[in-house]
Amino acid sequence: MKWKLFRGQFRPRLQSLIDSNDNSEVIECTQNAFALINSAVRAQKICDVEIVKKAINVLCRLKGVGVATASLILAIATKVIPFMADESMRAIWPNKTLKYDMKTY
Repeated sequence: MKWKLFRGQFRPRLQSLIDSNDNSEVIECTQNAFALINSAVRAQKICDVEIVKKAINVLCRLKGVGVATASLILAIATKVIPFMADESMRAIWPNKTLKYDMKTY
């Protein structure tokens, strides 16, 4: 999270929200999201957008985790899922206000 805050848009409350998550809930959400993605990789269905959405939604149950952060977690874990980085979004929509939601992702 510190890396994301350092390089992305400043959100002063984000770290405290992340820190407020219960460890067991973090473990449960990450294990469930990784299991979804890993099963898609094994079945060669990693391009299945619905599976990616489900995994992101599982991670978004955690306080302080939105679509961009969830995509970062999955990108690091899999090296396959694209990270919803500001730079990528600005390259696609250079003059639009960025929205960090599932529809935009």
